[in-house]
Amino acid sequence: MIKASLLLLLAAAMPITAFAERALDTKKAEKLAVRDSMMGYRSTLLFYTFTDQQAILTVLIDNKDETFPVTATVHLFNEKTSKEALDKWVNNQHSDGLFVGAPEPESSLELPKDAVKVTAKKKTGESDGHQGGTFNDYEVTFTIKDHTAESKFKLTGFTDTAKVHVKKP
Repeated sequence: MIKASLLLLLAAAMPITAFAERALDTKKAEKLAVRDSMMGYRSTLLFYTFTDQQAILTVLIDNKDETFPVTATVHLFNEKTSKEALDKWVNNQHSDGLFVGAPEPESSLELPKDAVKVTAKKKTGESDGHQGGTFNDYEVTFTIKDHTAESKFKLTGFTDTAKVHVKKP
């Protein structure tokens, strides 16, 4: 009985060095969409932050033309990374990198091309860019399939929409 108690005490005192497989479900994530910068409209960048899992899913929908190539990457951070630190990393990815010392992911894994795809697009209007030019506005629907990276994460598949601005020729 004493040995079992001692083992439990030692196990509780030891630092945990790595997560077990992280469960990533976008229903539990905070979403941020970025479509413009100081230079005008840009490719749409979505961030799904899983604060309790210290992970971020980024989805990039290219706005060069109306084929809307899409990529998705899961970024895994150290288990002690705070929400504030994750927010700083997100900000640095789409702005001017204000936050020196923002955390870096311990690993980043781009999802396979067949796991991410645009399933629909709908033109919703036109906009004038604040740096000039006219843009076609679209609502783009994309789907990401369930994906597991063994002993790292399990991403639950989902469908979502995003606004994307494509410059008119």
